[in-house]
Amino acid sequence: IFLIDHAYTYRINTIRNELEQLSELVERLSRLMFISSDEENKINAIIEHMWKFNHTYTLAVDGGDAEDREPY
Repeated sequence: IFLIDHAYTYRINTIRNELEQLSELVERLSRLMFISSDEENKINAIIEHMWKFNHTYTLAVDGGDAEDREPY
């Protein structure tokens, strides 16, 4: 049995801004990733280490073709 926790959907260009505004999300992600440090360092560590935990998917933007899909 696998338990999958969908914690956060984001766009690459908005990660830092969103984390800076959502301290509860920073705390949740840092617990999931076993990161302990002050708030700014947590954000940096989350951004640096999130790729170990993430899987991406694509969404069609405006019903576009496969070439127009954006990764999330």
